[in-house]
Amino acid sequence: MLGKGFVQRKGSALIVSGPDGTERPFYFAGANCHYLLTHAADEGQRPLVLEVLDDAQRLNLNVLRCWAFCDGPDEWNALQREPGQLSEHVLEGLDWLIEEAGRRGLRLLLVLTNYFPDYGGMPAYVRWRFGIPDRTSHDPKTHPTALFYTDPQCQATFRRATGALLARVNRRTGVAYAADPTILGWELANEPRCEGPGGAEMLQEWVHSTAEFVKRLAPRQLLTVGLEGFFGASTPELLQHNPYSSAASHGADFAALFAHPALDLACMHLYPDQWCPLTTPGAELKSFMRSWIRSHSALCAGRLNKPLVLSEFGKRDPTSYHGRDCAHHLNRTEAYKEVLDCCMELAMAGGPLAGVCAWMLAARQYPDYDGYTLKLGPPSVATAPGSNSAASFGSARRLSGEELAAAARGAKGGGVAARVPAGDAEWGSGRLDLGRDTGPLRDIQEGAREGAEAEETEEQAQGRDQDQHRGGMHGLPSKRQGCGSCGDSDVRLFGAAAGATATQSKPRAGASARTNGSDSNSSSSSSNPAQKQVPQVLHYSQYSYSGHCHQADEPAVEALRQYGAVMKRLCLLGHMAVGGQQQADGRGSEGRAPVDAGRATGRSGGKGGWWCGLPGACFGRG
Repeated sequence: MLGKGFVQRKGSALIVSGPDGTERPFYFAGANCHYLLTHAADEGQRPLVLEVLDDAQRLNLNVLRCWAFCDGPDEWNALQREPGQLSEHVLEGLDWLIEEAGRRGLRLLLVLTNYFPDYGGMPAYVRWRFGIPDRTSHDPKTHPTALFYTDPQCQATFRRATGALLARVNRRTGVAYAADPTILGWELANEPRCEGPGGAEMLQEWVHSTAEFVKRLAPRQLLTVGLEGFFGASTPELLQHNPYSSAASHGADFAALFAHPALDLACMHLYPDQWCPLTTPGAELKSFMRSWIRSHSALCAGRLNKPLVLSEFGKRDPTSYHGRDCAHHLNRTEAYKEVLDCCMELAMAGGPLAGVCAWMLAARQYPDYDGYTLKLGPPSVATAPGSNSAASFGSARRLSGEELAAAARGAKGGGVAARVPAGDAEWGSGRLDLGRDTGPLRDIQEGAREGAEAEETEEQAQGRDQDQHRGGMHGLPSKRQGCGSCGDSDVRLFGAAAGATATQSKPRAGASARTNGSDSNSSSSSSNPAQKQVPQVLHYSQYSYSGHCHQADEPAVEALRQYGAVMKRLCLLGHMAVGGQQQADGRGSEGRAPVDAGRATGRSGGKGGWWCGLPGACFGRG
């Protein structure tokens, strides 16, 4: 458990009381990892959780934002499979997650529902209300998500589930969720919207009434709502800062929603790839990102008088599956440096910007479904493959491209498939919940159907894939590059052999992923000689990238790590104390000479502001 107290709001700042009762400022660097809840509920998938927690600690992060919901009978490891009834099994997984985060000094920002249909969210409540059996039968035109905000039955179900969650007593620690400082706070919803006539007022009514309800249940923890940050009718002078002209029509008026006193801090998001034209010049993108952050900071410092958190920001990697859908004139490293540099300036100046959470941090083998996943180098501690530690799951050897192709060819020929090497059965052996995008998995499943229709040589399959993915997977390592990772065609070949098996089987609760390896396949094949024998382990991550191909953290990760180090210093000393120390003795900690603010930001002519003894090149932009 954390040896610290609850984080509290004090004006436009966050503070925390130490063991001696002394109040200190609280700043944080963090990351999003939406899948922590569902994977924590499966003991075989928990190493994918531990790896993220350990990486967060290594990267100087002290907050992780994740979903605390998963709704509907068609969701894997659903927390709420039936209306208002929470799964004890999944709750025990959340108990474990909170305990493990607390052991590492991490805090969790938990989200209660989602406007979008991923993981159920508000659309699941609408389906329950109107008897719609599943997602495929749900027509959002006849049953829009906005019904969730006003329908009494939807709201009764949501409040019943929320009340049960916040009243939960952790069975591992004996501490109630609402009394655990490991939980930094609660988000009412992720990116809520309500379009159409009266939509803004409808959303405001829901947010404000729900905030009062949750605050009564968890008065010691922070409360917010995960808005994208669009300005609305309450701030006409700020509409010019919206990323596109129709942003205000989404009904999520930033200033009006966060004006309610039950909400402790304001949250905003930032996605230049999705909000701005892809051909926008890099200088314009940088200018937009800065004005977006600064305009929200000024509003929070003045009119709202509340702390501000950039709870989601991300930039797609041009080498990812979605690389073609990113702003072409600004790479991820430049975007991260620009955003973190701006946030650094605001924090060091004593402004309301209290924290940032990048989208997203994930285990190395987790597929980069949306192109935003940060690429990490090898774990700091390597252990023997096959051990149940987080490090082993980040460093265990994967199947090479040749091994995958051989396994596929063996399956097509009806022979015995290649055995999965020891330590490899963990990788992706269960059904992965898909997060925000299913493109890579959908292509793998298409490859499975194609492979069942006709037998092809590896060369023919490769040629076919190049036709289907014109433009290719930019930057993907291939066998010819000597990386040991298979290319697009090899994964589809492997999917053709084994994709059907993976899509039909789900990991059992509490069962180790390793138990579902090639041995179980052997027994099933022997019982039916006509059935083709294939390995169950699908290495989905190789479709996007493989962790072992990265010799070090990508530069954007390093920028985030350095930012986290500065935030930790600010938590200990505060921006005023840091400046005072520089004036008093002229030197920083560890005997370093002071670094002026102009040098630390890459600007000339600035004075004052020793930046916690970090090298001036951390966030410099040239």
